[in-house]
Amino acid sequence: MIEFKYRPDVDGLRAVAVVLVLLFHAGLGFKGGFIGVDVFFVISGFLITGLILKEQNNGDFSLGRFWVRRIRRILPAATAMVVLVLIAGFFVMVPLDYTDLGKSTIAQQLMLSNVFFWRNTGYFDGPSDLKPLLHTWSLAVEEQFYLGYPLLLIWLARFKRQVSVAVLSTLFLGSLVLSEYGVHKFPSGAFFLLPTRAWEMLAGALICFLPKPNRVPDIAVSAVSGAALSMIVLTGWHYDATTPFPGLSAMLPCLCTAALIYINSAKLSRPAKLLATKPVVFVGLISYSLYLWHWPILAFVRYTNNETLTPTMGIVAIVASFSAGYLSWRYIETPFRKKQLLVRLPRLFAATAISVSVCLLAGGTIYLSQGFPQLRYGDQYTQLIKSMDEKAFRHHLSVDDIEQQRLPKFGDQSVAPSVLVWGDSHAMAVMPAIDQVCNELGLCGVQSTTGGTLPLVEFDGSNSSPQFADFAERTIEYCKDSEIEVAILAGYWIRDASHPKFESSLRETIDELRDLGIHVILLRDVPDQLCNPRQAINVALKEDDGIEKLGVLLQDHRVYQQKADHVLQRMAADEVTVLDPAPHLVDDSDRCRIVFGDKCMYWDNDHLTVSGALRLTGMFRHAFEDTDDKI
Repeated sequence: MIEFKYRPDVDGLRAVAVVLVLLFHAGLGFKGGFIGVDVFFVISGFLITGLILKEQNNGDFSLGRFWVRRIRRILPAATAMVVLVLIAGFFVMVPLDYTDLGKSTIAQQLMLSNVFFWRNTGYFDGPSDLKPLLHTWSLAVEEQFYLGYPLLLIWLARFKRQVSVAVLSTLFLGSLVLSEYGVHKFPSGAFFLLPTRAWEMLAGALICFLPKPNRVPDIAVSAVSGAALSMIVLTGWHYDATTPFPGLSAMLPCLCTAALIYINSAKLSRPAKLLATKPVVFVGLISYSLYLWHWPILAFVRYTNNETLTPTMGIVAIVASFSAGYLSWRYIETPFRKKQLLVRLPRLFAATAISVSVCLLAGGTIYLSQGFPQLRYGDQYTQLIKSMDEKAFRHHLSVDDIEQQRLPKFGDQSVAPSVLVWGDSHAMAVMPAIDQVCNELGLCGVQSTTGGTLPLVEFDGSNSSPQFADFAERTIEYCKDSEIEVAILAGYWIRDASHPKFESSLRETIDELRDLGIHVILLRDVPDQLCNPRQAINVALKEDDGIEKLGVLLQDHRVYQQKADHVLQRMAADEVTVLDPAPHLVDDSDRCRIVFGDKCMYWDNDHLTVSGALRLTGMFRHAFEDTDDKI
């Protein structure tokens, strides 16, 4: 087995990992910088296993002492960050977002952040950029691993080393297989949850059981080290949001991290010595606090700047993150790790209980009060923001849902479904109007919707993956086995309108539906607002600037959407009905208003609320009446 000791090159590797994450989150290149988290996982598995095995060999391992070290390492800095985020959120965030922050605080304190964000958001979704505690999902994965893994090593200590290796290898392979399967079947869960991430920490753990690489020539050590470090950086540069992840795609950075740690365990190569230089090691030493602070800073910068982050803002945010990270490391993290501070177990657990209780109480109070709307805002704002939470028909289906014909119904459910609504979250947003019209006309329909997935066959656009291709294929198969007569296709078309296959894929989709005798209705997209509605309403009311002036002009919408609209309009020549919602959402001055009366039309910059969707009822009613002979 390799010798477990302090490794400055491992701290240097931490620095590489955190810098990749920072650059990715700040939008400064390295679109695959999220792999830095995977590098952290491998390092964590190596360090935890090495420490436990060393103490077991010395006969002085204590489970209580292990958890004490983890608590003193993780809790103080994290608690300080959460408290300051809650204070900042009170002054910056609107009630609904502040309420969500309260809920995420509860999840973070219970070590369930990964489960919370799995259930409530997607890592690469735009709105997730505004969630100050989103980054704590990875901490929760590690914390959950720390709870059970030491118990496993205690049990394995009864057996020979070969048994430990066999058990850990089996768990490694099982988790990896589940991860690869999950990437295609439940990608969000695969990204956030421990069972599909455990193999990464186990990859680091297995290093500790390998023999020392004493006989490896220096030139080979340097070559492997240089190649491994280069591949970590290259994957950080070339991977992006469309890379199926984690699964097998995560194997390359994880195995390179493991190889770099192992091959330099006997002596440091030149690349490892570079990692072990003082400036790089310093960044590694503060990497935990730096990671804690960078994301809330970036989230609040975006939040206060209309969800935008320019390169200049990103650089400033990174500088601020280093400053906050250093202060946190110097004055919170380091003192609490000193032996003389909270060394006794009862005192430490008491302090932990108090800390967690205070944060839970704060998060719960924020959640139950719905973000203190009356305390911070007037009645008009509170009423408007309340209408933003009116969302319906938010059905994110999986491929299995379609295969098992578990498509949710709407309209008059006493008759067989004859209407299909197919698309992404933009299709979900207009569902209240379609549902109302179907009820009026005695029609039943079904939804085939999932987030970020345009209703296109044979398409490899921005969110392409085997899952999305299967989703489209299964939807067509469902139509073949059903009595669907009208299909409404809706989506955020502009996202992929410039893709070379966009028009041909749309035409192929329409042709397949028409071959089945289905009339196709294409819905052009609703106008994109140029601001965050919640923040814009808040500013307008505070400055008495005229809430009726909030909203994008119709002419600006036409310019922004023209590439997608032109493609959709060309489909009308093939007896396809093309609907334009924009005229139904504007006022007399051709402004697509965010607010009409005491209701908000949008719940973010491009999704309609129920009130907004219901303004399209007449448009859909007219469309159904025009195609009555086809229904």
